[in-house]
Amino acid sequence: MGEKRSGAKRIWITVGVLVCLAIVIVSVVKQCDSAQKGGSALVYSYNPFDYKSDVGYYIPQENENIFDDEEYLEKNRYFTVSYQGTTLAYTDDDIDSAPLSLQMLYTYFNAATNGDGATLNTLFTDYYFDNLGSPIEKYDDSFYQQKIYNISVVLHSGPTVITSVSGNITREIFQVSYYIKDNNGAFRPDLPEPEDGTIPLFFEVLTDDGEAKINQIFIYSE
Repeated sequence: MGEKRSGAKRIWITVGVLVCLAIVIVSVVKQCDSAQKGGSALVYSYNPFDYKSDVGYYIPQENENIFDDEEYLEKNRYFTVSYQGTTLAYTDDDIDSAPLSLQMLYTYFNAATNGDGATLNTLFTDYYFDNLGSPIEKYDDSFYQQKIYNISVVLHSGPTVITSVSGNITREIFQVSYYIKDNNGAFRPDLPEPEDGTIPLFFEVLTDDGEAKINQIFIYSE
């Protein structure tokens, strides 16, 4: 009898945890209107692979190394962040002093620049890839390097603490923009030529138990 009661208790605890997680997800989705114009929330994450460039893509040469491109090396390749009234350009030497969400985004750009899809895939939640039943494919483990520059990360809202059974989850939304020189389409096929501007995106980042991940990505709706 004691074992049955113990088993039932474990079941109810599990159910309680799942219910609380569902409440957190619903709360997150409802709050996403803070990153939209006119307060209208987008349900699905923005998937850049749903869009293609009208001008085509740069075709990399075999074994091409983007760090041999002197013109690219002269670009502003700093990780520039505006966070709670302070603007800083982080490097490998000082990124460890940044909030966990920014450390994760720093890793995101390093991985994208180096074509490290395996690392990129670890920086998203399962919720992002599931995308409310409209799945977003994971990146290939490796792809062509990306000549990313003029990175701008601006804290748009937060940090906001969401309390759940498992603890406190910190939610932040960042406006993220950057350019890609000689875009080969392997990472952001939606980006136009640099002279035509960029496409700012809003990253919802959740930090839980010492780990930050991208939960959803949005674009302003017109």
